[in-house]
Amino acid sequence: MKTIFIITLFFLFVSFPPDVPAQDYTNLNLPEGVKLRIGKGRITAIAYSPDSNQFAVASTVGIWKYDALTGEELNFFMGHKNRISSMCYSPDGKTIASGSWDNTVRLWDAITGQHLKILTGHRDHVLTVCYSPDGKTIASGSWDNTMRLWDTSTGEHLKVPTGHRYGVSSIYFSPDGKTIATPIGNRVQLWDINTGKLLKTLTEHTDSVNSICFSPNGNTIVSGSSDNTLRLWDASTGELLKTFVEHTDSVNSVCYSPNGGTIVSRSSDNTLRLWDASTGELLKTLSEHADGVNSVCFSPNGDIIATGGVDGTVRLWSTTTRRHLKTFIGHKHEIKTVLFSPDGLTILSRDSGDTLRLWNAITGQLLKTPTGYQGRINTITFSPDGNTIASGSWNDTMRLWDTATGQLLSTLAGHKHGIETVLFSPDGKTIAGGGWDGTVRLWDATTGQLLNTLTGHGYNIDIFSFSVDGNTIATANSRDTVRLWDVSTGKLLKTLTGRTCHISSVFFLADGDIIATGSSIAAEGDEGAVCFWDANTGQLLKTFPNENVARVYFSVDGQTFACIYDGDGTGSTGSLFSATTGQLLKEIFGNAGGIISVEFSPDGKTIATGNDDGTILLWEVP
Repeated sequence: MKTIFIITLFFLFVSFPPDVPAQDYTNLNLPEGVKLRIGKGRITAIAYSPDSNQFAVASTVGIWKYDALTGEELNFFMGHKNRISSMCYSPDGKTIASGSWDNTVRLWDAITGQHLKILTGHRDHVLTVCYSPDGKTIASGSWDNTMRLWDTSTGEHLKVPTGHRYGVSSIYFSPDGKTIATPIGNRVQLWDINTGKLLKTLTEHTDSVNSICFSPNGNTIVSGSSDNTLRLWDASTGELLKTFVEHTDSVNSVCYSPNGGTIVSRSSDNTLRLWDASTGELLKTLSEHADGVNSVCFSPNGDIIATGGVDGTVRLWSTTTRRHLKTFIGHKHEIKTVLFSPDGLTILSRDSGDTLRLWNAITGQLLKTPTGYQGRINTITFSPDGNTIASGSWNDTMRLWDTATGQLLSTLAGHKHGIETVLFSPDGKTIAGGGWDGTVRLWDATTGQLLNTLTGHGYNIDIFSFSVDGNTIATANSRDTVRLWDVSTGKLLKTLTGRTCHISSVFFLADGDIIATGSSIAAEGDEGAVCFWDANTGQLLKTFPNENVARVYFSVDGQTFACIYDGDGTGSTGSLFSATTGQLLKEIFGNAGGIISVEFSPDGKTIATGNDDGTILLWEVP
């Protein structure tokens, strides 16, 4: 996204006609078999329009355009087959260019959102796109180790400057349009735009260069590197002028303000720093985002800095007072957990930023965000009547919340390490918590009284299931056996042996006489399996081998199970199987990302997947 800052050099006022109303992204361009999308995806880039009145936010789903003053959503563009990695406005503000992991560059009408052109030729992810100052040329860089130049009017491929040995992650035109700067390893290289000839190499960084930027007057270049420094160079001679050393981790993005007086840098140390470009003095450190900043952009008039956070928010800052002005929400972290309420009308989600959200399962509308919890949340669950939410945390506590109000009801303490799994008994009177201390603790859900502590597993307990009548609980972890316990006495009843390595799920089927388990490795040398056991005798009844399976989930009635597979770099995928015959029913895939969590609706007709692109997808079950 570093190259989006080219727009800050061109302060052109354009007159925009009224914007087209934003399209309904919840139903637009859905993968086959999906009936609803919830969430806007994770932020990957931000770009201001040249008149500073609007800004565009690219995410793992598409491109949103917002009113910079009110935050109103104006339009939504979608068409890429994978996540967007870079985006920029044309100098006249009429077009937006985006580069994607689908190996293409796309051009969009910035007013209507209409798709104009697809530029193809890259053989790997496009990492960066950039307009020339006159708007006639687009430069793109890719993981295929090439930089390509394109004619914006025809889409014709013009030139491929050669010599890159690494992926090209940042490109910047000089203000006169005659030179392009790109990072190559720990060096910055300057290229002649007309001949493609290498002009100069800047070689003082000791680790990879991640971002570069020309000053508005073209006299200097700033670069940010994984050696934790910014370096300032004379653009004509290549002489090193200054080194900035305040960051404590990799500097991933650098940019000049439109007047050239300020440099902003973004680092993996979760800070955004403002520097005086002439003296090198540190002016301000901005660190309001909970989990760091992954994109940053000056408004072309220089009054505002927009930052896109890993926490899923867009924040606007005044460059004069350096104070926080406004926050736009709606984009998300990756979705770690999704749960249907018992009536199937509500979805509860937990993202990697440990935010809980309640959604309408029919419309996708956000209903509520419960607040007040402390410590990182590992697990969440509904009570059988849907009135209570239980969460387990790294701070060794379990918390109960009122679903309707989001109010904290009680806190249960006792585990000596983080809680990995929580679950209500079928009658809702007991709640179980499995922790990193190797125990399962049973509590009275009404009074909070500790009823029993189950010990015997040697490792953390992250998987368990109550029997249908609530009298038995089956517990497991990824490196141990499956054990059956009497809930009332805490007595160990039975241990299931054989084909129980790397258990990812355990589930009592509806009749209570059969237990189903899923494992990524069923036994030494095996790939993985779904197994069915007699709950009374512990006898293994049936096995469905399944290669490369990472996690297994069962429908409420036990008739269907979903297997999620580890991805090959493009994200995890999943398949649905009949629990009776083992027959493949349907293959499901994430949308521009992998599947992290899965939940069947109570009626078994819908599957919700939480994806690493920050969205929840609702799939129809055949």
